[in-house]
Amino acid sequence: IAYKAIAFAVLTPLIVALMRLLIRRTGATAIADVDIALFLFTTRAGALALVLVLALIIGVTALEQACLMTIVLTALRGKRPRLRDAFTHGARNAFAVLRVTVNLVVRLLVLAAPFVAALGGTYWVLLTDHDINFYLTDRPPVFWGAAAIVAVVVAALALVLVRKALSWLLVLPLVVFENVLPVLAFAESARRMAGRRMGAAKFLGAWAAAAIVLPILTTFGLQAIGRGIAPMFAGSMAGLLLFVAVYLLVWGAASLAVGVVTAATFAWIVVREYSADGGADAAKLPEPLHDELKIEGRLLRVSAPVLVGTLVVAVALAAGAAYLLMGSAWTDRPVTIFAHRGAAAEAPENTLAAF
Repeated sequence: IAYKAIAFAVLTPLIVALMRLLIRRTGATAIADVDIALFLFTTRAGALALVLVLALIIGVTALEQACLMTIVLTALRGKRPRLRDAFTHGARNAFAVLRVTVNLVVRLLVLAAPFVAALGGTYWVLLTDHDINFYLTDRPPVFWGAAAIVAVVVAALALVLVRKALSWLLVLPLVVFENVLPVLAFAESARRMAGRRMGAAKFLGAWAAAAIVLPILTTFGLQAIGRGIAPMFAGSMAGLLLFVAVYLLVWGAASLAVGVVTAATFAWIVVREYSADGGADAAKLPEPLHDELKIEGRLLRVSAPVLVGTLVVAVALAAGAAYLLMGSAWTDRPVTIFAHRGAAAEAPENTLAAF
């Protein structure tokens, strides 16, 4: 929950500000997916924003994983981990982890660039004569040809990324537990994972399958329950609103539980690989929090209640900043509002039944 709050506080005003910047650049009252893609991939400011946002998203997730890995490693050492110690251990390494994620994003973009160029070229050559919805609906022969090319390119990209992910599996624990420089951690991880990637792939494959199946089962199960119960409240707006509120709370709690299980299991797999063959002997366990925090050589006087209070204030400020930025995006120019094809899985698109 703490790291989801951190992600909200950091990313919400940033992303809203980027959307506000894009609206100002285009001079339009609304922006489409194509406008966003062109901004991110064809402008210098957009490319920098893409790297920054991706690095922050992955960075917060990496810090969350660093906290979980600290708890796992401490438990494996036969000690009882304290949440505040694990949390502050991640905070001590926050800037190093962010440098890792920037490095990671740049490496991933370089790896993906030729494959993305191939996908873009396929679209440009084969699918620009008509609107994309025409190809998705009528599916002429050229559509299937493009789909085959896309499938081959995506499969090749996935193979490359999986191999690299297995080689870089130990980057985070190396930085967090051994203070290896982020720029050197990738090569050191590849060296330690040499000859062990297939074994790790089995565990990660099972984890990935569970991470995909669990949310689907949870969603379908809750939807089935909701569809069965909701009609009972059709005659009362107050009852229906109460049901929706309870349903959203249950859905949120179930989603959080699934997220906790998948995130903690991934941390356990990484620590297991990191600890194999005595690889974690040099790992440094977290120091107890005694109202001070040393970050990048600078000592900060801070207590656990202050950390919690700061996070609460940051979330409130982020929500306020996002609200103000969105409010300033409104314009008095006329805007046509129209539905987006409707519920295409329930009825033909753009029909009253679909809407």
